[in-house]
Amino acid sequence: MNHIAKSAKNGDQDIEVPVTVTVGVTISLCGLFLMFVPVPVCNTWGFYLLDTGIGILGSHALQKWDEYDKGK
Repeated sequence: MNHIAKSAKNGDQDIEVPVTVTVGVTISLCGLFLMFVPVPVCNTWGFYLLDTGIGILGSHALQKWDEYDKGK
């Protein structure tokens, strides 16, 4: 699964960002924002969203690590 969310130029090299990383970072940042809103419901959901975003990023990291180990 090589879906690309964004491609940026870094000199002569293209940097590809997978969709799972983009979604994980976005959900984590939304959760972090909601944690600082002074409404109890937003605070509760902020923790859930932050945990979910970090879980998505961790899952992607483990998947990449597993692919790296299979390559060796």
